[in-house]
Order: sequence, then structure tokens, then C-alpha cells
Amino acid sequence: MKRVLAAQFSILVLAGVLAAHEGMQHLLGRVTAVTESSITVETAGKEPKLVTVSITPQTKVEKDGSPALLKDLKAGERVVVHAKENNKKLEAALVIFGRPAPRKK
Repeated sequence: MKRVLAAQFSILVLAGVLAAHEGMQHLLGRVTAVTESSITVETAGKEPKLVTVSITPQTKVEKDGSPALLKDLKAGERVVVHAKENNKKLEAALVIFGRPAPRKK
């Protein structure tokens, strides 16, 4: 039952993310490695894969709905990364982790 609810929640979050950030790739999964210049994410799904995304000075990071620092992100945490392709490499525009931000009414 918990898995079903978690899957439904993930689908709703991902649907909102896709609508809000057209033209970007969206990664949902667990962090396996973090450096000053990249994040490696094991994607969620039937066929998980490891994806490394570059961090740029323009990358925004949010934890629990508030601005955060990349150093706050640890391996094992769930993450959503909004990334754009640049020269066949993914660059993170936004990294979100922690509890979801409260919805605005």
C-alpha cells in the first residue's frame, strides 16, 4: 500500500514538474555521488540507470522548498533534477531534495 501511494505521489510530482519545465530533461531517483562539479543519480523505474549531471554556477539547489547548498545533498537521498542538454552533456538547472515545498493556494 505504501509503495502504491509513493508511486502515485511521484507521478503527480513528476507531472507537475514536466508541465512547469518544458524542454528540460527530468531525473528522479537516488543520489549515488556528489562532487563540486556533478551529481550522479540512479534513476527510478523498471530499468534504473546511472546518470551524471554537471553542476554549473547557474544551478539552483532547493532543500525542503528553500534555497540550499550543494554540500547539503548527500548520497542516498532522493532527488529531482531538472537538466538541459549542452554539447551532449546534461547540466543541472535545478536540483530539488528533502521534503516537498508546501503547495501555494
